[in-house]
Amino acid sequence: MKQPPLKLLLLEVLLILVSYGVIPRLFVPLAAQEVRPFNSPISHPLPTAPLPVLVNGTLRVEVKAGSDSKGWAAKIASPHESVALVVVNSSRIDGDTWVLFLMPNGTLHPGLYSLNIAYSDGAKSVNHTQPRCVWVLKEWPKKLRIGQITDTHLPYGADIFATFIYEMNLIYPDMIVHTGDLVDVETISSAWMYLQRILNWSLVASYFLPGNHDHSGQKGSFYQEFCGLLNYSVVIGDFLFIALNTGEEGYVQQSQLDWAEQILKKNKQSVTANI
Repeated sequence: MKQPPLKLLLLEVLLILVSYGVIPRLFVPLAAQEVRPFNSPISHPLPTAPLPVLVNGTLRVEVKAGSDSKGWAAKIASPHESVALVVVNSSRIDGDTWVLFLMPNGTLHPGLYSLNIAYSDGAKSVNHTQPRCVWVLKEWPKKLRIGQITDTHLPYGADIFATFIYEMNLIYPDMIVHTGDLVDVETISSAWMYLQRILNWSLVASYFLPGNHDHSGQKGSFYQEFCGLLNYSVVIGDFLFIALNTGEEGYVQQSQLDWAEQILKKNKQSVTANI
């Protein structure tokens, strides 16, 4: 009987290792992976709080840039296509924040896209890509299937987090929510390296919020720089998600409840989930 080629056998072994979570433990080359800020120069949208938009919808983007920035150009790309974005409007709303309104120059297909922004900031040319931060939908959903994970305590739970992302890519829910304690201590740089490397494998729009461990070390400042927002809201059609910050003490303070109440007043017709 003819034996299968060696390459095929190796591929089968590789798939088995991935399915059991062994690959993430062995083959995440941290030395080759630089941790990068997620909140600059593009501060919205984020890989950990993607912008939901319909296929022909307008994107609202916030960029940290100098007052004399100009020559804006943008595009979004997925593994399957790249589409130029038309800059409808650009305006500076405070000292270093610009708001851009962008429209696709063509019809997009549903999926998760990376956003590329290029511009001149004085004598400096900037070309920056924010990965996996635009979630394009054909229509607003009537229901949502949500994959949820919590307490990964990176870097120690990297294999668990990687296995979860692998399984979510197979199950393919509408969105993923990570409900806190992403890292064990925010001052461990390898925790953010694991987050950014593993999250880049995800095919599903992913939303994160911090737990008390994410404030451990720098009171949440590293979480904001290398992961995302401490609190925010996102509207997905008739659904409103409100992400609250429990702080270093691990409980929701009155200021967070007051903020959430204002969000609810602005979105009275939405179905709400507080997370």
